[in-house]
Amino acid sequence: MIRRKTKKKKKEKDISIKKIKNYLDAITKKLPIERTGEGFSKRKQIFDGFDKNKNGFISYIEALQGIKEVLGLVEVGECKPAVYRAFLAAKNSQRNRRALSSEFIELNEFRYFLCYLRQYYEYYQMFSLIN
Repeated sequence: MIRRKTKKKKKEKDISIKKIKNYLDAITKKLPIERTGEGFSKRKQIFDGFDKNKNGFISYIEALQGIKEVLGLVEVGECKPAVYRAFLAAKNSQRNRRALSSEFIELNEFRYFLCYLRQYYEYYQMFSLIN
């Protein structure tokens, strides 16, 4: 009996790892993180979609809503710890001259936010499998 339960748990983990990998591949395709002109123009469009009040900054709440509404990544948007860590890492990634830039993400930090978002979401999912 014990062996069957162990095999069943291992099989469940194998299935969920494949599921996570497929979802991560889908996320990677939706996030324009490449350093090209085309990638920048896509990021600019997405940034404008995230920036609801059109002030040139993205708050944490705007980022959560944008992930769900603009990118259509509802599962990632529901994973608040990963989004929050990505937000913090991105907003502190560049030196900015504006006074409000220490609290928000600007366009020059948005690429970092997308990279960190994918990475931290992957970490969150892998650690949730361990627990």
